Amino acid sequence: MTTIDLNTADNLSVQQIRSFCVVFEKQSYAAAATELKLAVPTIWEQVRTLEKQYQAALFVRRGRGIQSTPTAELLYQSLRSLLSGLDSTFDLVREEGGNYPRTLTLVTGARMMLEDLGRPLKQFRDRFPQICLRLLHDHDKDAEELVARGEADLALTLEPGPGLVGPGIVSQRAYQIDYLAVFPKRHPLARKKTLTLADLAAHPLIVGHFKTYGRQLLEEAFHHAGLLERVTVVAETDTSAFTIACVRAGMGVGVVAGRSAGLLSRDLVTRSLASHLGQAWIAFLWKRGKHLTVAVQTLVQLISKAAKM
Repeated sequence: MTTIDLNTADNLSVQQIRSFCVVFEKQSYAAAATELKLAVPTIWEQVRTLEKQYQAALFVRRGRGIQSTPTAELLYQSLRSLLSGLDSTFDLVREEGGNYPRTLTLVTGARMMLEDLGRPLKQFRDRFPQICLRLLHDHDKDAEELVARGEADLALTLEPGPGLVGPGIVSQRAYQIDYLAVFPKRHPLARKKTLTLADLAAHPLIVGHFKTYGRQLLEEAFHHAGLLERVTVVAETDTSAFTIACVRAGMGVGVVAGRSAGLLSRDLVTRSLASHLGQAWIAFLWKRGKHLTVAVQTLVQLISKAAKM
């Protein structure tokens, strides 16, 4: 049996762990130094000390940059959770003493704010009148970045695709929505109860930009059907609200993730694309290892419950 030096972990410092985690996330000593407001040599020395403790290389040079080793990837999964959990203990203790935070920051998209969140946010305020809700508009990777940097307590966004969530983030499904085609009532497609991919390809489309997961699913579906070359995209957006605004302007057929009876699509026709693109999910994102306070847990529960009503 291997003998474990019980003093090894005692020699680690929180600053060393934090420096390593940020270097791993940024894949750069300089970027980590900027974020942590420390000198580059200080960051380098802290990571080097960690390498000595674990007797393993964590980063190697690749040209003018660095690359994390498999050991670093393994270590990051544990240390980021440990660090996030440690940071969040201060909030837990303050809340236990009745000292709730002044603000709780939620980052989400325009469609969710307009169609899904009114009731649960009001319910949250009724329960926690001392907490000011700070609501930010962003989604996908930008929302994830805000959570990872600690600038948002929680994100609510379209569920990222498989393998697209960063290693420092937890993704938990909140509720289902649908991929929809949206068009005016007098549009030729309004006569059809169900749509084929060929139906969509025959009309100008307003879709999410190429980095969005929904756009990737749509292009894969067109590709498998042999229709990708026939598709005409007239506008790319990063929010369903913008897509539907373009639809109302008569620019084409919109493809969004949303609700068929939602506020944004009122007076428009919607058709489900679930048979072509699958089911869409809205997901909560928070920092891996973070202990959610009672206030954040309550907000998660209220949002999930309201979506099922």
